[in-house]
Amino acid sequence: MNKRKPKSRRRGRRTAGVLLLAGTLAAGAAYAARGLEFESRPDYLRHELLSLAKVDFVGLRALEANSLWERAEVPARTPLIDLDLAAIEESIASHPRVESVQATRLPPERLVIGVRERRPVAFDADTRLGIDADGERFPIDPRERAGLLPVRGEIGPALPVIEALGEFGIEVTRIEALADRGVRLELSEPALGVWLGSETRAALEHWLRLRSSGLIERHRPLEVDLRFSDQAILRGVERGES
Repeated sequence: MNKRKPKSRRRGRRTAGVLLLAGTLAAGAAYAARGLEFESRPDYLRHELLSLAKVDFVGLRALEANSLWERAEVPARTPLIDLDLAAIEESIASHPRVESVQATRLPPERLVIGVRERRPVAFDADTRLGIDADGERFPIDPRERAGLLPVRGEIGPALPVIEALGEFGIEVTRIEALADRGVRLELSEPALGVWLGSETRAALEHWLRLRSSGLIERHRPLEVDLRFSDQAILRGVERGES
């Protein structure tokens, strides 16, 4: 036969549980209060252990971290909480080759700066500046120009041509873009000039058909004009044809 436990013992255990819960809640409240106090006391956040000691740049290809960081003009050992991230990003983004930048605090003492550089797809034949896919110009290392197309004239009309040339696998030595006349390509093999109209892809497809047909090899023109739909004008052909 089971004996029932005295009610007084059960009440005691229940009371102990309530006290334990109350103690836990009280401890949590105290911890939260200390957290609020910590947030309201910026001096804690300006402790030497929470001061800037290291800056890491991520995403750099051609630019140097030190020269970019000098633009920010941030004193050494500045407390992380006092760093003006927006001002740092703006200073670094002022470099003409920087497309975008994001700065992030990483306590206790690091700042991480992610940078996206502009990638040159061509260079200006006159100023020697690099040109990216958006048409932005910026200084580049002379060694970078070795694998880039020189462009002269209006860069806007030349950009879709540069992109399409890569897709079609057409190699050219120079691009000349004139807003009122079109885009002229200089090829080395065969050595001639090719004029393109506003329909870039259609004109390049037309050029590939011409080249494979044997017509260019047979007449050896100095220039091919593809600015007119479904027409090809050959200039300077050996037999005087056009």
